[in-house]
Amino acid sequence: MRAEIESRWRDHLFSTVPADRAATENAVRDLYAAAGIAPPRFFCWFDSPFAAALAVALLLESRSRNWGTLIGDARRRRDERERIERAEAQLLAQTSQRDLAGVISAFGPPIAPAMLLMTMPPQTLHSDFLTARVQVHGDVSALFVQHGESPLHRAESGMWGNSGVLRSGLFAHPVETLISQSFFSDYSFPQMAMDEAALGDRTPPPLLQAAWTIARSVGPWSAWTGAAVLSDHPVELHVDDSNRLHRADGPAASYKDGWQVFAWEGYAMREAWIADPATVPKGDLKNCPASFRKHAAAFASAKPKAAAPSGIVARPKSGATTSRDLLAQELPRDRAARMALLQEHAGGRLPRLERYLAGEHQQVWSELMQAGDDVRRDPLAADALAVAYETMTRVHENVRLLVERLGALGYRFSSNPPHQPPGKKTWKELQQLERLVGPLPLSLRAFYDVVGGVDLVGRHPSLVPRNRWWTRKRASSIPPDPLLVYGVSDALQEAESLDDEEREEITLAPDDLHKENVSGGDPYTIAVPDRRADAIVLNERHDLLFVDYLRLCCRLGGFPGYDGVDRDVPAEIDQLRAGLVEF
Repeated sequence: MRAEIESRWRDHLFSTVPADRAATENAVRDLYAAAGIAPPRFFCWFDSPFAAALAVALLLESRSRNWGTLIGDARRRRDERERIERAEAQLLAQTSQRDLAGVISAFGPPIAPAMLLMTMPPQTLHSDFLTARVQVHGDVSALFVQHGESPLHRAESGMWGNSGVLRSGLFAHPVETLISQSFFSDYSFPQMAMDEAALGDRTPPPLLQAAWTIARSVGPWSAWTGAAVLSDHPVELHVDDSNRLHRADGPAASYKDGWQVFAWEGYAMREAWIADPATVPKGDLKNCPASFRKHAAAFASAKPKAAAPSGIVARPKSGATTSRDLLAQELPRDRAARMALLQEHAGGRLPRLERYLAGEHQQVWSELMQAGDDVRRDPLAADALAVAYETMTRVHENVRLLVERLGALGYRFSSNPPHQPPGKKTWKELQQLERLVGPLPLSLRAFYDVVGGVDLVGRHPSLVPRNRWWTRKRASSIPPDPLLVYGVSDALQEAESLDDEEREEITLAPDDLHKENVSGGDPYTIAVPDRRADAIVLNERHDLLFVDYLRLCCRLGGFPGYDGVDRDVPAEIDQLRAGLVEF
């Protein structure tokens, strides 16, 4: 009987049936009445828990310093601001208020879940539910049952618990924590199933009956003194045999308002990874479920290899160096001498470089990436190296200008000097590094050999204010993420400190939070070995290739953390990026 009841509740949990809104609103009124609370004046409906979470965040914005900072910064990014504005418009329309202040006043404080305010609100439902549940079980000790091994508990946790797919920052940023802080965090599906099983043929207490009716009809919701925020079921949902969100060829959950969730066996995934598993970076792939790693390997094996780009037919002359010889030799520091050597190896022409110099920067790099590891073989090797070294020559010039301009602005660099050009030992260190970790992508090799290392971390009253995270004057959760790429000496030292099986990534820089001396996430890295022209910067929020990441850094004057921000951007950004060399 208990298993049958839990099975029914799992069906409710995974329901795609649209909510019966009228019946749900009546049940919410019944729940308030059973708790001795005046019925809510307003019912605010949202087509997904993500939109509902944004609405809740708006209600908390003026009540909580942390939420005020998060939402304030989200408003500065165009895409996040548009979502916030849609949620705000729905709140205004459904409460007939003129502004958000009126909505907040009409809602009053939350009554469930209590954790929304992180302090005890004036009214809660905790004691009312405790009393009602004791009536069912007859013994308060029966309420303190661990549900960890229950299939229903695992299913609910996998949906919107602390490690749930819906709670992932991949889909719900910056309000992911609110997905798990709904009414169901106070009275969960396993508890409802447990109470129904214990009740048998008896009539449930009105409070529990109302809560069950609501839970059968809606997704995550929250109760407030004067209103309720409710979310509808998805229109499509896919789970595997273990009741985990899963779909190999599309979104695992889709909502009427367009929000989508991608997952593999309960593991939140990026849409691009589901669409093309072969593109998952090695550093991320190792953290994916074993079954997905197997799936990605099979997908890569079955995927036709892209044809090498056309237009290069020259071959090295008889007796000339091979591509292997070319890649193993130190290229001249002098730009003209380097190009002459590469041109000679290619038999007279470097067509990809010619197009790159003519302005086809993006297209040429795209073609080099399509060529895969053919960039290390003739007839493409010399041309690919020429493009990589020309690109980093331009990056070097931009770094020099940025350091110069930041100094003129009174910027206080944390490192001295902030730019460390390659030295006499650079080529030897590059050789040692590749012997330890395998081939580097041509972009990183050229960066080490031409740019060296750069560290723009520092302080400035506008660009990077001191204690910017905690001051009331300018609290912010947007770290500017100054450009920092360690040099080859640091990469070699790291590789030498690791065992062979641990040498899977090269650290480029700390993440954006650690650059602010705030505990953050994993560092920015590149997976090795990699025989291609370029590689993705892992753990950085944009999932960009290294060259594209450097482009983003230069486009924002060395501070890519301001990407997407279109309000209150420091005026100095325009001064820093003006006239930088395109690459």
